[in-house]
Amino acid sequence: MKTLHESLQKYSIKIYAFCAMPNHWHLLASCPSGAEMIRGLQRLGATHAIRLRLRYESIGRGAVYQSRYRSYAVKANQIFWIVARYIERNPVRAKLCRLPENWNWSSAGQKIGHPIPLDPWPIPKPIEWRKYLRSGGSLDEEKEIREALIRGSLGRR
Repeated sequence: MKTLHESLQKYSIKIYAFCAMPNHWHLLASCPSGAEMIRGLQRLGATHAIRLRLRYESIGRGAVYQSRYRSYAVKANQIFWIVARYIERNPVRAKLCRLPENWNWSSAGQKIGHPIPLDPWPIPKPIEWRKYLRSGGSLDEEKEIREALIRGSLGRR
């Protein structure tokens, strides 16, 4: 989280939702410039990898990440809500916690004083977001997001 916070201080990246998992992370973010987003995420990944290797004294033992980050455009409509919910429910699907707000390393679970500032969403958050989040997405929605990660674009909603 420290490395993400530092990257946000250096680059104009807006974070709407995030989740750091034991072996990967998700961000729902935007940036005024594609080039700045690339630089910010490259810094985030490289700095995290270096710190992880130093912490676990594993320098020279292979790559931390299998490939560079992937990014996809998300429309500011119902798809935005579905993607945010998918991100914040990730630890629940992985059976790391029972409720999204119990995962401290996510936008759903960060507590007061957590260092990751969240930006206002480009569309209004549903009034009963917590209920919407806890209910989870349909299997079709989650399948659509996983397939979008492979093909590189989100649905037509």
